[in-house]
Amino acid sequence: MGEHPYPHEHHDGAAQSVQVAEQRVAHQNQLDVVLFALTDTVVAAAVGHVTAAPLVAADITPIVPERYRMGALIPLVCEHLEDSRVARLRTVHGALELRGKLVRLDGEQAALAPTSLTLLRALMAADGNVVARTDLPATMREVQDDHALDVAISRLRQALPVAALVATVIKRGYRIDV
Repeated sequence: MGEHPYPHEHHDGAAQSVQVAEQRVAHQNQLDVVLFALTDTVVAAAVGHVTAAPLVAADITPIVPERYRMGALIPLVCEHLEDSRVARLRTVHGALELRGKLVRLDGEQAALAPTSLTLLRALMAADGNVVARTDLPATMREVQDDHALDVAISRLRQALPVAALVATVIKRGYRIDV
């Protein structure tokens, strides 16, 4: 038996757990979906290099703390999410911040339903520019026609701390009021 490649890290089966999870996902024909998510919207994190090895082998770069302890990983993940996954935008109504499903506007916050969240993300990504009505349904399976889009925009406005944050641009679409 060879020497452990990372002597400071205990191999307690965590890397095996990652491999088993990968095998189960592959068995369900979802491996491509999961791998894409892990390189796009999902943050991969591992306690140490042994646990990270199957992820790295799949071309996924996980967050790994210098000290191989869960206590070191948690603040690192929080810092990463704070720096890279919080959407922020200055608006005429104040500072807009989107953290997960929570939207905060100048200290007031509200939780958004999935459709409202998807709409707000699309509008925030446009940075105050108009998002065409025809482009918005493409971001959501549940919005397939004009009426459904009108209802979804109405629900988003009702959920926001300030409804006027989402401006209608007649005959064109919607934008965040920046």
